Amino acid sequence: MSDDKSVDVRALVAEIEAEVARRRAAGEYPEELLARLRAEFRVVSDEQSLDEMAHIETVRPLESLRPGLGSAVVLVKRVLRRLMAWYVRPLAEDQSRFNYALLRRMVALDARLARVETAWQRPPGAPPRGASGRYPMAEIESARLQAVRDVLHGRPPGPVAVIGFDDAGTLQRLQADGVPVEAVTPDSALLASARAVGVRCHDAEPLAWLEATGPSLAAVVGMGVLPMLSPAETLRILPLIVQTLRPSGRVVLDAPDPRFADAPPDAADIDPAMRRWIGPDTAVLLLEAARLEQVRVLPLGSPHGSGSAPWYAVTGQVPAGGGRV
Repeated sequence: MSDDKSVDVRALVAEIEAEVARRRAAGEYPEELLARLRAEFRVVSDEQSLDEMAHIETVRPLESLRPGLGSAVVLVKRVLRRLMAWYVRPLAEDQSRFNYALLRRMVALDARLARVETAWQRPPGAPPRGASGRYPMAEIESARLQAVRDVLHGRPPGPVAVIGFDDAGTLQRLQADGVPVEAVTPDSALLASARAVGVRCHDAEPLAWLEATGPSLAAVVGMGVLPMLSPAETLRILPLIVQTLRPSGRVVLDAPDPRFADAPPDAADIDPAMRRWIGPDTAVLLLEAARLEQVRVLPLGSPHGSGSAPWYAVTGQVPAGGGRV
């Protein structure tokens, strides 16, 4: 073939497939060959589970499609199989043991990743937060909004980034107050709702976005974020937030309070996206370790039972001189 001629690969493949189809329809290929090809190239992933595929079977049905000689061929295959069993069976058993060991490691690794990965996007089909009826969410949302308003009063110039929000209602009300809100989330549904009310949006995983953002923000508000994070991310989030804030910039992080009298044993019972309880004492330590000033805990919602509120917000402020971590 000369170098100046290009080959149309698609046309060539189509021509070959058409010729094969023609010859197959004309019966030019032996049926035994076709049966063997179907067995060799079948998609086993759709037919078998990983557990079934891990086991190597040494005894399989013997058959032959050769007319007149089928029974003799099957007999020969059976004799050969018995003669080779002493060699083949230990190999198959060793391979099966290796496959099962590898499969167990893969399952354990998958479970470990599920525990440490962040669930910034709500699980498919998850009910809205508070659907269990344990917490008076309408009351908490009102208290959350008022707390954010109070903390943002006197903030420095710049946008206010909101991460981990549940819906666009709070963003819309803050925007109506004149707060230059910017929503940060990879959740397409939340992005659509925020954009629908005119909020500027960043389609990004919040920690990665914070890491890439310079000291330009007036405040960062994280709604129900702390219980969603892995342990490593819990330690990273405050330093990342602080590096994005201007001097005197504010931080507001809220979460359900595990000390509340009616708190369930698992934070996932409050919201399926939550991984663990993060109490206000832990949140205060995180803000103080990030060298924030005026660290406070605000109860969100009316006290019940033990006297604790069902939700809390923890706030802090970057020193006027900067104070980077």
